[in-house]
Amino acid sequence: MATTQVFRQLYLFDCDGGRSALFHDIIQLRELPNNCELYLFWNNNDRFISTHLNQLKDNQQLHLCPSHLVNSKNSADGKLIYFLGKLVNEFSVITIVQGADEIFQEVVEAVKYDFTMNKIVLHKVKAASSSELKTLIQSMRKLNNEKQYIEDDYELIGGSLRLKPSFVKFQLSNACRMCSKSFKNTASAMSHLISKHDLLNSDIMYIAVRHDASFLVTPAKKNNNNNNTSAMIISNGKEPLRCTNSACSSKKRTFKKKKDLEQHQISKHKSSF
Repeated sequence: MATTQVFRQLYLFDCDGGRSALFHDIIQLRELPNNCELYLFWNNNDRFISTHLNQLKDNQQLHLCPSHLVNSKNSADGKLIYFLGKLVNEFSVITIVQGADEIFQEVVEAVKYDFTMNKIVLHKVKAASSSELKTLIQSMRKLNNEKQYIEDDYELIGGSLRLKPSFVKFQLSNACRMCSKSFKNTASAMSHLISKHDLLNSDIMYIAVRHDASFLVTPAKKNNNNNNTSAMIISNGKEPLRCTNSACSSKKRTFKKKKDLEQHQISKHKSSF
């Protein structure tokens, strides 16, 4: 299974041994970064733990995984290892949150040559408490910053992480973030995003122009007849501003200021930005 391009973090919690106490303050879970998913494992023979953790079932970033076997030693550990193997290719980094035992260390040692360094890491909990969960969430955010994951560019819908329509962005000549297809120029990229991903008037695309800070900002207008779009170039100062509307009779005309181009778009094409 191919790995996802979006940076995602997976946390597998062994909640036996009192570690369900990590989730006593459920309000803290509101601070979870949207690219982090938590799987909780425990032996299903403890009614108190089951009742407490089942309160979290409506959180779309949490997955509750009590053991199938009741009061069977290491049954929760076995289930955690199963899900590790099942999900390993879907996430960028996986953290196993455990106690002081070494059972999961053996798993990490067994697979470390199959994956990049620090793909699977261990976090040992000495004293389970809500403050420990707070520390873990801070670590999640720190790692997101290191990997340049921008949370505001994405939204969580039905448990799936998706780019917000208003922030579809990719560098020129890189893969499309929505389907992994590559392009040689901005015109081809615009056409692809409009025709293949149905980005309409309300969707604003930011397509970075290589080597400088120029951006192509396009309220995409999908026309049933010819799929023409109106666009405005925000230049880096080196290139003139031109109207790129395909029906424009003033294509050769340049504009010194962004404001002048905007007025032209409004008056000639009834489009605004």
